[in-house]
Amino acid sequence: MLSANQRIPRRTGGSLQPVLPLVCETIPSSEEERSQYISFELRARVGAPDASTKYKKYVRKFEEGTPQMWIDLVKDMTEIWTQNSMAGGTDRASTARALIRGKSLTAFEAALQLARTGADGIEAAITPENVATSLAAVAETVFPHRALETQKLWMNRSMFKPRAMTTRLTSAVMSRINNALPLFPTGVDTSKFTEPELVGLLEWSLPPAWREKFDLKGYIPSEFSRTRLVTECEAIERHLRPDDGNSNNKTTEKTKSPKKRGRGENSNTRGDRNSGNKKTKFFCTEHGNNPTHPTSECWTLKNRDRENSGSNKSRPNNSNRSFSNKSFRKELHLLSKKSSKKEVLDLYAGAIQKE
Repeated sequence: MLSANQRIPRRTGGSLQPVLPLVCETIPSSEEERSQYISFELRARVGAPDASTKYKKYVRKFEEGTPQMWIDLVKDMTEIWTQNSMAGGTDRASTARALIRGKSLTAFEAALQLARTGADGIEAAITPENVATSLAAVAETVFPHRALETQKLWMNRSMFKPRAMTTRLTSAVMSRINNALPLFPTGVDTSKFTEPELVGLLEWSLPPAWREKFDLKGYIPSEFSRTRLVTECEAIERHLRPDDGNSNNKTTEKTKSPKKRGRGENSNTRGDRNSGNKKTKFFCTEHGNNPTHPTSECWTLKNRDRENSGSNKSRPNNSNRSFSNKSFRKELHLLSKKSSKKEVLDLYAGAIQKE
């Protein structure tokens, strides 16, 4: 007897997880994996005679696989039944027994026996409806709880276009997932999204920056077809740089860090640098609260006092000073503030001649 954990798949906790994601899981190919496939010869034309053209189809066996693997198996069996005109329930059941293995086969046989047994306890002949009912019973053990509702809820709320996937490919994958919804437990043909709903799902799976461009352009995707939306997105994709982000929840603009100012740019630089999270231990009348020095040890005040006290008079006579462009430029600037330009030029001409 199967335990509950083996018969009923558990739902994963946390955020909303899809049953069929946009990016499918790849199955590795190896020698052991090749033994898991069965070859079928199918007619190229439905209803053609046995001597007509045929082609081979390799179908992977199913044994406690994923929902995606089960959907692929159901589609492959439908193709086999259609191409070879297998309308009888016995032939369809034989194909299912050849492809289903392990505990899934046990569930299939139990459901098939229950479906073909009447109220009087007599087993009737296998019909295609009995096979469909048995396959639906196996799907109940493969899919998680409320799989159809969870998948549609994820597509409405949490489906976003991957950065490495183009919009055209995203639209194709959405169509594939939408066509697979009737194969979910309790799924029917009306479980699929309509075409206007698919346009809305694709629009809101795009990055916010793309939708802003639609607004600036005056383009409303819901008023047009999905083909027009894919065309508009491809125009944006052609002009994207490789380093441009495609994130849906974060902006692609990078904030620039402010440049560090040097010591000589501003007299308040030291005060600004020390006034962050550092503790202020000293007070200076020139620089305020700071962690480095008090007023008595401030070099700015000491140099100012030295200049005011006339300590520079101990130097030789001013006539022996060297004449430099820098000092000459400073003197020119001071004289031009209180005199006219003509008088200053005359003074400069005399100073140059004297020098």
